[in-house]
Amino acid sequence: MNNLGERIITHSFHYLIFLNETLSLKNNSEFNELRKEFFINRQKIINTLAKNSYLNKNIETINFDDFRNKIKSISNKLYCNIKEKFNNISNFITEEINYLEDEKTILSADSEDKFFVLNSIRKESSVNNNFSFWKSSNDMIEHWILIDFAEYKLVNKILIEHHSSSVYITKQFSIYGLTQYGWVKLENIKENIKNITCFYYEIPKKLKKIKISIEKPNYSIDYAARIKLIKIF
Repeated sequence: MNNLGERIITHSFHYLIFLNETLSLKNNSEFNELRKEFFINRQKIINTLAKNSYLNKNIETINFDDFRNKIKSISNKLYCNIKEKFNNISNFITEEINYLEDEKTILSADSEDKFFVLNSIRKESSVNNNFSFWKSSNDMIEHWILIDFAEYKLVNKILIEHHSSSVYITKQFSIYGLTQYGWVKLENIKENIKNITCFYYEIPKKLKKIKISIEKPNYSIDYAARIKLIKIF
């Protein structure tokens, strides 16, 4: 077997066994289904590599790309599934670059608190995570965050970490993306109860800006919106 096939076997087994044992996911049905789907597609890649190696042929590019895209999609689903349940783990499934950590990315919002500023959502705090989040003004119920990449980026995943307290979780919000043809609605979330909401796109979206419109900032505590972290890959 060639090096690529060996890497597929080694890394996929290593990470998924680590996740299963370390995080006790054996009773998580969604994780188990995704893991099963991951291994099925991984085996298809290995079989394709072995077949082409045996026949001394070039890799069937179309089939191989299809398998690879499926693996990437399943990896994104696995990441979202685990991140929603264990918000203290690192992104060890996919080594991606969070566009918000790029200095070229410009953030703006309708307002920000004196102490809980917008820039807090760029990356996880290494000091005290409980006090690192963006908080809007309390003057009006609707708020927005605008993320400007300054150039078109391919986006395949959006992760929003809301306030850790359930009463301050963002209840209702929409996500829009600026394409080459104008603004499009990507997501419309109502009655959200998750601390972390994750959206993945099998076909990456080519976007220059992303806008998060917050219609209901929390569960009727006040009018202020609170967002802890945003990651866009």
